[in-house]
Amino acid sequence: MKPVKTLIFFSSVALILFAIAFIFPEDGINIGSDFKLYYPTYSEIIGANNNENKAVDSLINNQLALLNDDLDTVQITFNDSVESLLDIPKTIVEFHVDTLKTKIQKIEFAENNKRLLHKFFRKIRNAKDVVRVLHYGDSQIEGDRISSFLRNRLQKKFGGYGVGLVCPKPLVKTFSIKQSCSDNWLRFPIFGIKEGTVNHKRYGGLGVFCRYAPAIPDSVLNDSLQMFSRESPTLNAEITFSQSNVAFAKDRQVKNFTIFYGNGKENILTEIYDGENLLFAKYLNTNTRLSKMRFRFPKMPKTFTVKFSGKDSPDFYAMGLDADKGVVVDNIPMRGSSGTYFNKMDLGVLKQFYDKIDLGMILLEFGGNVVPFIETEQGVKNYESWFYSQIRTLRRLNPNVPIIVLGVADMSIKEKDKFVSYPYIEQIRDAMKRSAFKAGAGYWDMYEAMGGANSMPEWVSSTPKLATDDYTHYTPRGAKMIGNMFFNALMYEYSLYQN
Repeated sequence: MKPVKTLIFFSSVALILFAIAFIFPEDGINIGSDFKLYYPTYSEIIGANNNENKAVDSLINNQLALLNDDLDTVQITFNDSVESLLDIPKTIVEFHVDTLKTKIQKIEFAENNKRLLHKFFRKIRNAKDVVRVLHYGDSQIEGDRISSFLRNRLQKKFGGYGVGLVCPKPLVKTFSIKQSCSDNWLRFPIFGIKEGTVNHKRYGGLGVFCRYAPAIPDSVLNDSLQMFSRESPTLNAEITFSQSNVAFAKDRQVKNFTIFYGNGKENILTEIYDGENLLFAKYLNTNTRLSKMRFRFPKMPKTFTVKFSGKDSPDFYAMGLDADKGVVVDNIPMRGSSGTYFNKMDLGVLKQFYDKIDLGMILLEFGGNVVPFIETEQGVKNYESWFYSQIRTLRRLNPNVPIIVLGVADMSIKEKDKFVSYPYIEQIRDAMKRSAFKAGAGYWDMYEAMGGANSMPEWVSSTPKLATDDYTHYTPRGAKMIGNMFFNALMYEYSLYQN
């Protein structure tokens, strides 16, 4: 074929394909019950991107300027003109650590009840013990992401150190502390895979308990239990904690080690070693629903090992590593959870757990695990009802403790060749906010803090990368950015409280 005819042929084909773009339905053509055929639209062919969000680019650049490589040196203070902090400068030349040059996504309160946080602010400003902020969330906070940054900022401002409460056998390792345990430890979460059978709901404040022996059913008679104990061999288990070289400096410190446990049937010898040096030797209490035992180190160890020895294992609810006083943010991830499992736990034990700590605030960061599965308005209403009941329960157990819901983040689904926000994500966000307000909690809108609709693709494509290629989870740097945003919002409220 001659070159001219070849050119005419391909040009004709191109014109036909281009013309189809004007007549092909934009929402595609259904082929069968589960397949839809799409064709590029005119705007897609010429390269227009309707989902591009320039405002998000500006927001990301502003936040990145606050997150330099030496994150420990960043200090944010507020001047007297609080409202001026809400302005976004049109041109950014330099960020100074004594002035916040970025937008604040403020915490919202039912009926603008900003006094909700005043008890927390009074408590951390005059802390005489370790004031705890329990940060519950799904996989978005695994590995101590978000929590560690918030913890570091609060400890720098209000005092304290240490990583706080940890699970004896965590599902995912954290970068804030190195932790290893003997092979016989078993994990029993309220949500997820249990490594054995259990016939009670005593999960404690972390929503999980661990044992180094199979759980003994409550139905076992005392005589049978005593016979079982006499014939059983002595069981040994251990856990080692070490400083992490990639943790914040304050996370690498510990003065007090606390064990939260219960349901013990036998005397268990507990020994703590610093290398070969025995520091402590005590017996855990038996026949208690929930107890705590505290050890105060004569000096801060870089590593220590806790050894247990006895005929059976208690249920271990948590282990705490912290200071004498100050504030700590406890990272409590529940992978795959929608935040609707608190009501399924033994509320008596949960209440006992809360009463044994100086609880300052509860953060609830959920919603991401329901976004892909809610496809109707009724589904939104159902989740709103379920989520409200959880907050109401936590409020009833802790009537003087503020609760802040960190709302769902933007998440993307692929539509044709682009990633866009899930269709019901804003309705889910609104439902969570209504639940929070109805239950007397505050709400921080992570979705809007990120930039709103279709902001996740900008976080994924940002340099440096702020979200992963699943268009759902933050990278470590993105998690620090979210932690910084919420810290800014919290300190905005603190500045109002001071004034």
